[in-house]
Amino acid sequence: MRELRVDVDLTNPFEVDFSSERCTENIPAELTADSVPLLKDGDTVKVAVVLEVQRRKVESKLGAWVRYVASVWARHRAPTILLVFCESQTEAMKVNAIHLGPGSVITPHVISPMSMPPVTDREYYRSRVDLAVFAALLHSGGPHARESLRNVSELLANIAEEQAEKYAGCLIEILPDDHREFLEDLMTAGTHAYQDVFARLETRFTARGMEKGMAKGLEQGLEQGLEQGLEQGLEQGRLQGEAGLLLHIMGQRGFEVSEAVRARVMSCGESEQLQVWTDRTLKANSLDEVFAD
Repeated sequence: MRELRVDVDLTNPFEVDFSSERCTENIPAELTADSVPLLKDGDTVKVAVVLEVQRRKVESKLGAWVRYVASVWARHRAPTILLVFCESQTEAMKVNAIHLGPGSVITPHVISPMSMPPVTDREYYRSRVDLAVFAALLHSGGPHARESLRNVSELLANIAEEQAEKYAGCLIEILPDDHREFLEDLMTAGTHAYQDVFARLETRFTARGMEKGMAKGLEQGLEQGLEQGLEQGLEQGRLQGEAGLLLHIMGQRGFEVSEAVRARVMSCGESEQLQVWTDRTLKANSLDEVFAD
């Protein structure tokens, strides 16, 4: 298994935590990282990891990755790395350094199925549950995907419930739909404690789904509101233009345009009525004739 070397002292025991995947305060769903594991020594974040899964290269993702890294670093003020999981070596070879400008480069750390073995040997990973989770993600597109998930679920059932919930949450967040459902079935069929873990995760992801749904609905509502507002604004502008033209014609015809007349014309909300008054103004001898019922 390859080693990812980070110039940070991790000689003391540390725990893996997970930060919010949301990488800015006001953010649409598409600017949400797959996962953000934190290597912590007590309350101190030693290393923050922006974890992304790339199943195929998408150029537009590069800008998002840069924003993720910058936002996570700004939040935790700790060494931050971009770790990209690729389900194939072919995709792994497509991940390159992101050159921002002279002297500014973000270099993704890439791992692929070749980086670590699938979780077919449970004993090998028994003391490395965190790596087992990563391995299961790496091999989620290969022939050992379900065997790896089955072994990981058993490993998670034998560690502290709080950590199991964090790791399971990471898996559920990132796995493809079919493998996520497979893992959920394993969890709901597990021990009572494990079922409690899944129940909390289900509540969390249901709430997140509702939040995303509400955000999408709000976004659609804003789009519709902007569209309606634009239409209403254009209509209002057109009416004011017609009213202004009518007042100008009245003045040119020599009629005395009082404030009451001006207010009546400008407050008219019907284009047809303004057109009737305009036609009358061109021929009328007085404003009484213009406004006659």
